[in-house]
Amino acid sequence: ILDSPVFGYGFESFRLAYPLYRPFQDARFSEDSTIVVTPTMIHNDYLQLAADNGLPAMIFYLFFVAGLFWLILKALKSDREMRFYHAGILVMLAAYLVQGMTGWLEAASSVMYWLLLGVGTSFVLHRLEPAPVVDRRSAYVYIAVISGGLIVTGIYAYRFSLKVAQDYTLRQAEAYAFARPDITDKKLTWLAQSSGGDAYYQDRIGLVYMQRLIRRPSVLDYQRANRYFLQARKLNEYDPYIRFHLIKTDAVALRFRLIKQPTKEALSDLDEIIRMDPNNPTVYQVRAEMYAALGKVREARDNLGIMKKIRNPAK
Repeated sequence: ILDSPVFGYGFESFRLAYPLYRPFQDARFSEDSTIVVTPTMIHNDYLQLAADNGLPAMIFYLFFVAGLFWLILKALKSDREMRFYHAGILVMLAAYLVQGMTGWLEAASSVMYWLLLGVGTSFVLHRLEPAPVVDRRSAYVYIAVISGGLIVTGIYAYRFSLKVAQDYTLRQAEAYAFARPDITDKKLTWLAQSSGGDAYYQDRIGLVYMQRLIRRPSVLDYQRANRYFLQARKLNEYDPYIRFHLIKTDAVALRFRLIKQPTKEALSDLDEIIRMDPNNPTVYQVRAEMYAALGKVREARDNLGIMKKIRNPAK
């Protein structure tokens, strides 16, 4: 937050910024102890907002919430008839804001929070001031706004259903990757076409082919894995794990003599991944695999030594 106090690092950027500040002693590993688990949230609404969008955004949000609380308190004092409703709205909003000190903005309860905020504010303002008479022009505006809202809702519903279909297709492709490669290829082709601008799916498709490459080496699977990793790398140049996968794929292909030399992107990423995530042992594991495949035993041994030191700092 102090390094970028005004504008922050951008929406959903904590996973990318965190490795730059993480001491290796704090690294948490996956269940099989092969990769470092990178947190995606701060688990504090207010710090998350400051880190993503800057301190001015956090201050504006706090003033916005404070203004709504002032309106509710004003209605609570003046509108005795509905004081229990006002009190209920106040308590529910306060409960969410308190849990936000250990939660995050993308929690499932966020939808209900903003819905309650909108309905509660409308209710309070209606009770504080008489409802204005709606003329024909205002009615047209309301109809236009509602229609626009329905259109936006329809677009989001379509995008949500597409995401569900893509996730289901990906799970099926992973399940049939070895048993039914023909089905897998068809499903992954559709997934690649429907998510061409999404680095996550391009990377996951590449992983399916990389796993197949490891178990059943073939030039075609290498070419597919490499193509999808390069596409994911182009779409998201800040994710070190995409680069890990690209390097590992080339290392596997070299080991099985499917290629004579790695791609220029994989070679350049050998140094880049250290800059991106220097305290991640997976960085040095991937580098060691590539150097071993290139026949550079000394460099491979040095990187394995760093990897072991990071994973077991006490030894």
